[in-house]
Amino acid sequence: MNKWRARRIDTARAHRRLSPTNRVLPSMNTARTNPSRLQLRLVLAAAVAACLVACGRLEDHERGVRLMHPGAELEPTTTLELRFDEPVIDDAQVGQTGRTSPLRITPRWPGEWTWLSRRSGLFRPTEPPALDQTFQVTLSRGRARLQRTLRTPPFDFHCEPPGGADRSQVTSTPRLVLYFNADVDAAHARSAFVFQDGAGHRVPAEVRPATRADHRGWVGPYEGPYATWQQRFANERPAGTDPRDSLADDGAVAAASAAELLPHVLVVNPVHPCRWDRTGCCGCGRAWAPGLPAFGSAAIASSHSAT
Repeated sequence: MNKWRARRIDTARAHRRLSPTNRVLPSMNTARTNPSRLQLRLVLAAAVAACLVACGRLEDHERGVRLMHPGAELEPTTTLELRFDEPVIDDAQVGQTGRTSPLRITPRWPGEWTWLSRRSGLFRPTEPPALDQTFQVTLSRGRARLQRTLRTPPFDFHCEPPGGADRSQVTSTPRLVLYFNADVDAAHARSAFVFQDGAGHRVPAEVRPATRADHRGWVGPYEGPYATWQQRFANERPAGTDPRDSLADDGAVAAASAAELLPHVLVVNPVHPCRWDRTGCCGCGRAWAPGLPAFGSAAIASSHSAT
């Protein structure tokens, strides 16, 4: 009898030890201290969204409205037209112009809004957008949704090389004429230029502001590819109609016009004759002027306008 009772007691103890209710489950004990997978996903999603907003890399989308601007590049004279799928104003508001616009542009871009119809309107800037800028275009109100990213080009230049396209015509004292898309300061730009030949020989550069007498373009220095970003916005006349674009032949008028300084144009030439070799002594552009890229970062703030 005693042996039988002892076996029952041992069996009951074994069942209690093996029972799931008596086991310690790590997942149950740590559930209160570790975040759930859903919480981690929410935190990661919020972090990614914040990063995209900060970096200006939100995905473009339109719902219930269209922004009639192809691509992402802005010009100084760009206007922005909106077309809604449904009427959003009354007939009485059509044709009205004011500064209250359904567009929200970040950073700020001054302009006026005009309702063209009950479903469309036009944003016309009162000043050009800043160079090297990224704009986020959204709607300030309403059920329609809009997200577009628009950009302006960076501060830049183009060059009239000496001797034209034929490098064999380049002399040992070449003269480069550089047209920038913003006004520049020759004093700040001087240290950014150097002449170099294919063998690595360098000659310091002399930099001065250009005059109209230095200009040899097919249109005036304030027109076409020669104009600055600001000038392109201001020019509402056909190319070549400005009387300054043609030099008169009579005395004082011709002399005064030829001496006019062009604040966005620089003339660059070596301080002494270059050594010529078959690989090309002096050229134009970043490949031939190792110091030139520094001009955009080191002297840009003090040497050109932000517009």
